[in-house]
Amino acid sequence: MAIRLDPDGIEPALLHELVDFTGKSVLEIGCGEGRVTWQYARLAAQVTAIDPDEEDIEIALKERPDHLAQKVNFVDTGIEDFDGPFDGSDYDIVFFTRSL
Repeated sequence: MAIRLDPDGIEPALLHELVDFTGKSVLEIGCGEGRVTWQYARLAAQVTAIDPDEEDIEIALKERPDHLAQKVNFVDTGIEDFDGPFDGSDYDIVFFTRSL
């Protein structure tokens, strides 16, 4: 039996209240299995979701809906080793949840 972290659905409501993901390029740090990613990815233009746990990334890739395959990229890496661009122009939104 899986433990549901947010049985009342407060997290997605709060997430969308605070941030407008529509048409944005997103870097999600510590994506795990994609639990939060699926709550906003359909709205975003492009998502790069990273996590150092290879097994979690494998699960996220297996669970990624086909219609999101072209815009959601999962990368098996931690932020300290992430080889992505950080010049301030490549991501509209950079965030992490429950990653520390």
